[in-house]
Amino acid sequence: MSTFNFSEIESLKGYSVEWDSKDKLILAKGNNLYEIEKGDSKEINKIGEFPLPSWKKFLIRFLTFQRLLRGFFYNVVVLKNNDIFVTFGKSLGVIKQNGEFIHLEGMDRPFRVLRNAIAEDLDGSLYFGEYSSNTSRDIMRIYKYCPGDSSIKIVYTFKKGEIRHIHGVYFDKYSNSIWCVTGDVGSECKFIQTFDGFKTISVIGSGDETWRAVSLLFSEDNIFYAMDAEFQENKIFLLSRQDMNRIEIGKMDGPVYYSVKREGGYFFQVTAELCPSQKDKNASIWHSNGKQLNKIWFKEKDKYPKFMMPGTVNFPNGEGNSNEIYFHCVGVSGCSSKTFKLSINSG
Repeated sequence: MSTFNFSEIESLKGYSVEWDSKDKLILAKGNNLYEIEKGDSKEINKIGEFPLPSWKKFLIRFLTFQRLLRGFFYNVVVLKNNDIFVTFGKSLGVIKQNGEFIHLEGMDRPFRVLRNAIAEDLDGSLYFGEYSSNTSRDIMRIYKYCPGDSSIKIVYTFKKGEIRHIHGVYFDKYSNSIWCVTGDVGSECKFIQTFDGFKTISVIGSGDETWRAVSLLFSEDNIFYAMDAEFQENKIFLLSRQDMNRIEIGKMDGPVYYSVKREGGYFFQVTAELCPSQKDKNASIWHSNGKQLNKIWFKEKDKYPKFMMPGTVNFPNGEGNSNEIYFHCVGVSGCSSKTFKLSINSG
């Protein structure tokens, strides 16, 4: 039976962990990126920054304005050529190994890519989708970026009225396929799978909030996901590869945005969104071994309203080590500007 220990990393106060590899961490502070070696190292080195107007760079030094302006790194992905692909607010680009920043062409309009919502295929190409409020249900698109290119390109377009926005795009190494999940209501909630880079697609499931998810986790036999439901009770499902039937693992007390897989099982965070499906005001972390589900950490949302961002637990990109998970929170009481580590003892 797995046991868990939570600790604050005092030496990383003021930073957030945005990329977690076996031997190093990439940290963010404002619009700057840094790296630190794992172990006993205390040396934090700047490796690049996302260019911003001087007024915005100044304002996001203050957490209230950073939240209001959404002045955060949402994705930091180290590519196979060691360049760093980043999304910041509603912009994206590449930080070269020498620290040079390259704006990528090809965005017809500003959009956000949700956290940890980028698929990297076996060739190292990235796939990601547009996320915006899109109340008019305009077309939404999936993009591809090949390392070394100066632009992104559209590989798939959802028709006007088909969906509201794209929650995430994920690579499934067990089937060498890519999955896409969309929202928000009724038939807009879809699970889509492609084996050829979105030249053709299959809709695996759709129709209601039980198919509304933000992130997916994969095993050899199953796909695991938690609902991001606004009105229905939120649950975690196991989706069998054999017949694509769903098995309910357990019920949760709010919508789930992010999840991560480690040696000790599957870890899901509940966001304190304060929507109708929310049972309390807490952001929390849950653990499942694939059969059972337990809440292992929680904190109450802070005093600020939802438009200042809901209470979220944020996991970094990267595979990390099998026995630990770094995380930071936004909009959670007592957690501002702090980095935490969840240590896993699989028994």
